[in-house]
Amino acid sequence: MVVFLGALAVAGGLFFSPAARSHDEPFTFPSNSGVTGLMNVPTARVMREKLWRAGISYARPYWYYYGTVSPFEGFEVNGRFTKVEGLPALSPGYGDFKDKA
Repeated sequence: MVVFLGALAVAGGLFFSPAARSHDEPFTFPSNSGVTGLMNVPTARVMREKLWRAGISYARPYWYYYGTVSPFEGFEVNGRFTKVEGLPALSPGYGDFKDKA
């Protein structure tokens, strides 16, 4: 009985300790397109406040050039320029198709 209560106390301490609670910090990396997310899927998580990131990613045939800022807690703004290699634009001489978001 004492062993059971001791194990229960240790498990309860681990479960309710602040270090054991989930935290979004490890999961706030950019997706391929620059927004916070996984691969090509954005998530509801955001970066910590007063942070920013800029980058380039390539997922064939897409080139992404992006910038993201998080000016205050719970708010993230992202800008992105996408170039699609091998897909011609509607205007002759414009090169590959491009998009801004």
